[in-house]
Amino acid sequence: MTKFNNHLPEIILKKPLPNAVLAERLVLGNLLTNSDSLKIVIRYLNVDAFYFKIHQQIYNTLITLQQNSINIDVTTVASSLHDDGLLGSVGGINFLIELVQQSSDYINLIDYMNLIQEKYIRRCLIKLGYQTINSAYINNISLDNILSELDNSYLNFTQYKKSNSIINSNKLFSNVFFELKQRISQKTFSGLTSGFNDLDSITQGFQNADLIIIAGRPSMGKTAFCLNIVINIIKQYKLPILFFSLEMSKEQLVYRLLANDTQISNVRLRSGNLTKIDWKNIITTIKNFSLLPLFIDDTTNLTINDIRMKIKKIIFEQKKNWNGCY
Repeated sequence: MTKFNNHLPEIILKKPLPNAVLAERLVLGNLLTNSDSLKIVIRYLNVDAFYFKIHQQIYNTLITLQQNSINIDVTTVASSLHDDGLLGSVGGINFLIELVQQSSDYINLIDYMNLIQEKYIRRCLIKLGYQTINSAYINNISLDNILSELDNSYLNFTQYKKSNSIINSNKLFSNVFFELKQRISQKTFSGLTSGFNDLDSITQGFQNADLIIIAGRPSMGKTAFCLNIVINIIKQYKLPILFFSLEMSKEQLVYRLLANDTQISNVRLRSGNLTKIDWKNIITTIKNFSLLPLFIDDTTNLTINDIRMKIKKIIFEQKKNWNGCY
């Protein structure tokens, strides 16, 4: 999963790594009796996801036969393993027949695939932990490189889990049904409201994992619109928000926030042409904004990794102040 420690000696583990031997056998048995399932399994499990070497060899043979458009059954698999000199090492044809006798139906196959995947990720995490310890002792590897590789590795684990977890239709539609019932009973938006009623009616609020793109020609008010949404969400939900600005400086954004909240024009704020009432409003607004978990970053040339690290830092520092739902 990571590159910075390929030259390091491996630590011998005293405990067996997490595995699901029965699930692996049941999946392989299903594939031997129902080759159509292989098209699905291949998308979610790679060869390394199987813990035992003989299971990896059988699974790899199944993939090879499928790629060569050869019918899959005990006979063809045994023949292919024999040609590669592997039939004896996997337990012979008797072991293949035993797998067939243990085969499961498709509904259970999904659960077994998820179990195999979970054990695989746990093994990778354990190995990464040992590799991290070793790398920390190597002084000629920069700390930034170690942390960057670690961050990328853990992100890969997270994305792999999200992209490969599958659920059968019964569970999927049941989840949707209960979600619909909950929305009816609550009679509220399911996501974070932006403060703009028409927009919220269309989106039902901003949902988890949403990617929302606000586009428009220059000087059409995109930044002002975004700032309004940010302030509305922070005031209502008290959730921390990190605002990245690639064009405007932090000071320019603050002036916009003050102008919007105090109804004092940006020109008057910058010119200092303010009345006593203006000053009173400004002081009140500044005090209120100072209590909000709003963070502005105007660093230029940010990389995706830089953004991710900054977000994680904010989450770590602020998690005690919010419920962690978003």
